[in-house]
Amino acid sequence: MALAKCNGSSLQQISLHNIGNATEIGDESGREITQALIGHPNLMSLLLDGNSIGILTCVALGSLLQNPNFRLIELDLYGNNIDDEGAAALGSALANNTILEALNLG
Repeated sequence: MALAKCNGSSLQQISLHNIGNATEIGDESGREITQALIGHPNLMSLLLDGNSIGILTCVALGSLLQNPNFRLIELDLYGNNIDDEGAAALGSALANNTILEALNLG
């Protein structure tokens, strides 16, 4: 994946929000994108709203949010397929996260 090969020190925002009839990335791709972000500790904003992501992406995001070296301050997951299990994965990760300032679940 090209994202994993990018220089991790300069990427600050990823905006993959789905507006209107655009193609959704889906849960499997959302997980892959999230896993590739581990090499981008300076990422501050991740916008994944309206992309049909679910438990796979939430678990991967949970791992990312538990990493004390990861500085994400804004996460937008509005309009996705996040069920109770996905919300629990995010909630567990956020229990000790003191960096995230804004979380939009819709």
